[in-house]
This record gives sequence, structure tokens and C-alpha cells, in this order.
Amino acid sequence: MTLGCASGPKMAPGKSAAEIAVKAEPKKGYHPPSDPASYDGGPADQLSNPSASAGAGALTLLDYNALYGIVIWLEPASGSAQNSNPQNLALASPNSKPVDDASPRIAAVGDRLVILNRASKTDTFYLRFDDGSVADIGSIGAGKTGAYTFKRPGPQSVISDSLDRPIDRLFVAPSPMYKIAHCNSTVSFTDVNPGEYRLRSWHYRLPGSSTNLTLVPGKVAKSTVVIGVNALPKVP
Repeated sequence: MTLGCASGPKMAPGKSAAEIAVKAEPKKGYHPPSDPASYDGGPADQLSNPSASAGAGALTLLDYNALYGIVIWLEPASGSAQNSNPQNLALASPNSKPVDDASPRIAAVGDRLVILNRASKTDTFYLRFDDGSVADIGSIGAGKTGAYTFKRPGPQSVISDSLDRPIDRLFVAPSPMYKIAHCNSTVSFTDVNPGEYRLRSWHYRLPGSSTNLTLVPGKVAKSTVVIGVNALPKVP
């Protein structure tokens, strides 16, 4: 991490800013296939041949140069980030929206999930986490809405008693200071309180990264987020 001059993002007096370059790093020894139909991904990833994603097979390769849906966030190195301006994430059930791991809805801990029950009878809703655990959202009457405040970060699905499929796929960031990016882009955080932070990232298919970031009043901290598998420990 380096500190840059104040020629980048604007900031209020006494505040700090961060400018983050987002990179995707292919596995060492990776060579992009010459056949565009060999790429695979989901709606959030740009494919060389989008029609190939559904049937390309288990050995298909992701285009590292066209990764979308990368979540970048800042969280204090000690303590937790307070969500002082919680947002509402609205959804309706049942709906015809396709649910795909590659295109989750993004929110933060402290935001509210607001569900409209379109069914003709009361339904009970839940959050199902990737480790198999479940959080009870509650029962919502026919034609009514119910709200739930996100308490746990990470990928999760909205499910209900009446449907045999997920209603929506979510990723909940631990901090309200988050951005949604694509690879080979730059995102900025402005008017951030000075201090020590962790810069973290998530992608539905590839490991993210985590690094320390020091924010100094009146300065722009510059850093890089790398999405890829090269940082993973080698399997013996």
C-alpha cells in the first residue's frame, strides 16, 4: 500500500480516501483457450460466447479478463463498521427472476431485507447460509411485507416453506463501505475516517484477497485487490 497525493478522489477536511485497482490474476501456467466456447461463467461474468455457458461442461475455463460482480470493502482493523445509513433491499415472492450464484444481490450487515409475499396464503421465509445453517426471517401474510435486518455477512440464499427453489441469492458484506467492481477497473472510497483498515474482496467463483490499508487525513491511499487462486496454499 502506498499513499498518493490529493489529486485523486475529493474528500472533506479531516477525512481520507482510498483508490483501489481491481485485478484478476490467472492461475500460474494458465493459457486462455483459442476456442471462445471453452469459456464458462454466469450472468455477472462477460463470456467470449455467452451462449456457451449453459452447456460447455465441467472442464470449461473462466475468462479472467472479464470478471464482473467483484465486491470490494473496507472494514476497521479493530472493531466493526457501523451502518449509520441502512438501505432497504426489496424482493417479492414468488417471482420469475432466475437465481444464479454469479449474480447475487449485494447488501451490508445492518441493511434491511424487505419481502413482499405475493402468494395467496401466509408463507415463512428464511436465510440459508453456505455452511447449511438457517436464520428465521419470519412469517408474512398474503399480500403483506415483512422486514429483516441482516446480521451475518457472506453468501446466502432467501428461501421459504412454500417454494422448492431459492427466491434470491445474496452476498452480505461485513461493512457498509463496499463497492461492486469488475476486473481491470478502479474504485474509490471517499470521506472515510482516518485509521487502520482491512481491504477485502469477494467473488462468487474465485478467492478474494485481504490487505492492510492506512488512511491518513487529507491523503489518498492507493492499493490493489487481486482476485485469483495463486495465493492459496499448495495441496501436499
